[in-house]
Amino acid sequence: MWRTRRIAGLWLVVGVGLVGCERSKGGAPGGAMGSAGGGRDAGTDARSEEPTVPPPPPTVKSGGKGDCQTAYAPRPTRDPNPMCKIDGGTFGMGAAEDDPTALLQEKPRRRVSVSPFYLDQFEVTNAQMLHFLNTRGNWCGGTREHKDECVLVASGNVVVKEKNGTFFLRPEGHPTAPFTYAFHAGAEAYCAWVGKRLPTEAEWEFAARHDPKTGADLRYPWGDEFRPNHAACDEAACADGFVETKDAIGAAIYVYAPVGTFDGTLGRGDGSSPWGVHDLAGNGKEFVADFYVEPYPSCGACIDPVVSQPSGARLDHVDRTFYGSDQNQIGTPNVTQRNPGEISGFRCARDVPSG
Repeated sequence: MWRTRRIAGLWLVVGVGLVGCERSKGGAPGGAMGSAGGGRDAGTDARSEEPTVPPPPPTVKSGGKGDCQTAYAPRPTRDPNPMCKIDGGTFGMGAAEDDPTALLQEKPRRRVSVSPFYLDQFEVTNAQMLHFLNTRGNWCGGTREHKDECVLVASGNVVVKEKNGTFFLRPEGHPTAPFTYAFHAGAEAYCAWVGKRLPTEAEWEFAARHDPKTGADLRYPWGDEFRPNHAACDEAACADGFVETKDAIGAAIYVYAPVGTFDGTLGRGDGSSPWGVHDLAGNGKEFVADFYVEPYPSCGACIDPVVSQPSGARLDHVDRTFYGSDQNQIGTPNVTQRNPGEISGFRCARDVPSG
């Protein structure tokens, strides 16, 4: 199943297994932590259909931090949204041993280096996923234990519905809210379809917490102190204005904010990371490429690490960020383990071309 690894306030989803550590440009063997050079390829499309209608317009924030451009989108007819260039570097990944809020799966802290990469500035939205589904369908067969679908469409709380082969948003679904009903295979398929891949856990956390100007590794994307109105989470903690409701049995129904809401305008705080990436704290959980292990595996020099599937283990992965109930739950890092039938949101990454 999936678990959450929570590093002082950010969340992520990974798979479970006992792993060793091995760096390999040819890809890590089953159950090993390898370099991302072999484990983070974009892959190939399950189908190669080109859309016959334009994609949803991109979410663009003028000004802001970082080097974030729509020009970095490799397939703009499928996904024209901006990506942020992350220059790479070395940072402290994981929770400190003396952190009283840290869980076992968030430790130990170790020095990790990541190569330059691009990361989506925003989470993949409901509108983007509809564009994908209505172009190539909802089939990601042969990738999980008991599901062939890329996304969940059967539940009463799901914002995307299907009728006669056409996918559409229910009235309560906001087009630019993060899509949070993808299976891991669906997240992988979407990213491959747009010429990208899922980020590794190390890449995700580096983009969320490392400040390239100061070299500091932050607790939250905006700094070390919790600030209300900087992220979408439980209203009592975040004071974000997106008030939760209850379903028929009293379970909370979270109200996700449109991506990029917390940009420092219209009375909102600026919740973006130093790289200009939005919603790395709060809003939807996000899948990454890694499988889950507890505690973090040893990885020696730890250059572009990615945890591959342990031999004989179930197909379980990591999910980052969390729509948490307090400030500890939206800090960095938070990691979740989920089983193949569970759902999450996501964003995509891609390598910086050599030369």
